[in-house]
Amino acid sequence: MLLCAETGRKYWEIASQGTADQWLQIARAEYRLAKACLRAQRFELARTHASQCLNICLANKAPALEVFFAYEALAQIDRAEGRESYSAQRALANEWFDKISSDDRSWAEASMLNLIEARAVK
Repeated sequence: MLLCAETGRKYWEIASQGTADQWLQIARAEYRLAKACLRAQRFELARTHASQCLNICLANKAPALEVFFAYEALAQIDRAEGRESYSAQRALANEWFDKISSDDRSWAEASMLNLIEARAVK
Protein backbone atom coordinates (compact mmCIF):
# COMPACT_ATOMS: atom_id res chain seq x y z
CA MET A 1 0.00 0.00 0.00
CA LEU A 2 2.75 2.45 0.94
CA LEU A 3 4.81 1.62 -2.12
CA CYS A 4 1.80 2.35 -4.32
CA ALA A 5 1.15 5.64 -2.53
CA GLU A 6 4.80 6.67 -2.72
CA THR A 7 4.99 5.75 -6.40
CA GLY A 8 1.77 7.62 -7.08
CA ARG A 9 3.17 10.69 -5.34
CA LYS A 10 6.36 10.58 -7.39
CA TYR A 11 4.67 10.14 -10.75
CA TRP A 12 1.89 12.60 -10.03
CA GLU A 13 4.57 15.27 -9.67
CA ILE A 14 6.17 14.20 -12.94
CA ALA A 15 2.83 14.13 -14.76
CA SER A 16 1.87 17.60 -13.56
CA GLN A 17 5.20 19.27 -14.41
CA GLY A 18 4.75 22.52 -16.26
CA THR A 19 1.07 22.85 -15.40
CA ALA A 20 -0.35 25.89 -13.66
CA ASP A 21 -1.69 23.76 -10.83
CA GLN A 22 1.36 21.56 -10.27
CA TRP A 23 1.60 22.67 -6.64
CA LEU A 24 -2.04 21.67 -6.11
CA GLN A 25 -1.50 18.22 -7.59
CA ILE A 26 1.58 17.70 -5.44
CA ALA A 27 -0.26 18.87 -2.31
CA ARG A 28 -3.07 16.41 -2.99
CA ALA A 29 -0.60 13.60 -3.59
CA GLU A 30 1.10 14.44 -0.27
CA TYR A 31 -2.32 14.28 1.43
CA ARG A 32 -3.07 10.85 -0.07
CA LEU A 33 0.37 9.61 0.95
CA ALA A 34 -0.15 10.94 4.48
CA LYS A 35 -3.46 9.08 4.74
CA ALA A 36 -1.86 5.85 3.47
CA CYS A 37 0.93 6.19 6.05
CA LEU A 38 -1.67 6.82 8.75
CA ARG A 39 -3.52 3.69 7.73
CA ALA A 40 -0.25 1.75 7.96
CA GLN A 41 0.36 3.30 11.41
CA ARG A 42 3.55 4.99 10.22
CA PHE A 43 2.67 8.10 12.16
CA GLU A 44 5.86 10.15 11.81
CA LEU A 45 5.93 9.54 8.07
CA ALA A 46 2.24 10.44 7.89
CA ARG A 47 2.92 13.66 9.80
CA THR A 48 5.78 14.53 7.44
CA HIS A 49 3.58 14.18 4.36
CA ALA A 50 0.60 15.96 5.93
CA SER A 51 2.91 18.82 6.93
CA GLN A 52 4.27 18.95 3.38
CA CYS A 53 0.71 19.17 2.10
CA LEU A 54 -0.04 22.03 4.49
CA ASN A 55 3.17 23.89 3.66
CA ILE A 56 2.48 23.66 -0.07
CA CYS A 57 -1.08 24.88 0.42
CA LEU A 58 -0.08 27.83 2.58
CA ALA A 59 2.81 28.82 0.30
CA ASN A 60 0.46 28.90 -2.68
CA LYS A 61 -2.51 30.52 -0.94
CA ALA A 62 -4.62 27.45 -1.61
CA PRO A 63 -8.40 27.51 -1.40
CA ALA A 64 -9.86 26.75 2.03
CA LEU A 65 -10.86 23.25 0.93
CA GLU A 66 -7.25 22.23 0.37
CA VAL A 67 -6.01 23.74 3.64
CA PHE A 68 -8.86 22.05 5.50
CA PHE A 69 -7.76 18.62 4.27
CA ALA A 70 -4.18 19.25 5.35
CA TYR A 71 -5.32 20.09 8.89
CA GLU A 72 -7.80 17.21 8.84
CA ALA A 73 -4.95 14.79 8.10
CA LEU A 74 -2.83 16.26 10.89
CA ALA A 75 -5.76 15.97 13.30
CA GLN A 76 -6.36 12.35 12.33
CA ILE A 77 -2.69 11.55 12.90
CA ASP A 78 -2.71 13.26 16.30
CA ARG A 79 -5.87 11.39 17.26
CA ALA A 80 -4.37 8.05 16.23
CA GLU A 81 -1.30 8.74 18.34
CA GLY A 82 -3.32 10.04 21.30
CA ARG A 83 -1.59 13.42 21.23
CA GLU A 84 -2.99 16.38 23.13
CA SER A 85 -2.45 18.51 20.02
CA TYR A 86 -5.41 16.71 18.42
CA SER A 87 -7.81 19.34 19.79
CA ALA A 88 -5.80 22.20 18.32
CA GLN A 89 -5.50 20.50 14.93
CA ARG A 90 -9.22 19.72 14.94
CA ALA A 91 -9.97 23.38 15.76
CA LEU A 92 -7.82 24.51 12.83
CA ALA A 93 -9.57 22.05 10.54
CA ASN A 94 -12.92 23.40 11.75
CA GLU A 95 -11.78 26.99 11.19
CA TRP A 96 -10.85 26.20 7.58
CA PHE A 97 -14.01 24.14 7.07
CA ASP A 98 -16.05 27.24 7.89
CA LYS A 99 -14.21 29.11 5.10
CA ILE A 100 -14.98 26.53 2.41
CA SER A 101 -17.34 27.77 -0.29
CA SER A 102 -20.79 26.26 -0.37
CA ASP A 103 -19.98 24.74 -3.77
CA ASP A 104 -17.02 22.81 -2.31
CA ARG A 105 -18.35 22.02 1.14
CA SER A 106 -19.76 18.62 0.17
CA TRP A 107 -16.19 17.40 -0.50
CA ALA A 108 -15.25 17.97 3.14
CA GLU A 109 -18.42 17.26 5.11
CA ALA A 110 -17.75 13.57 5.81
CA SER A 111 -14.21 14.32 6.98
CA MET A 112 -15.41 17.12 9.26
CA LEU A 113 -18.16 14.90 10.66
CA ASN A 114 -15.57 12.24 11.41
CA LEU A 115 -13.57 14.77 13.45
CA ILE A 116 -16.68 15.94 15.31
CA GLU A 117 -17.77 12.39 16.12
CA ALA A 118 -14.27 11.53 17.29
CA ARG A 119 -14.44 14.42 19.75
CA ALA A 120 -17.77 13.18 21.10
CA VAL A 121 -16.31 9.71 21.69
CA LYS A 122 -13.24 10.94 23.63
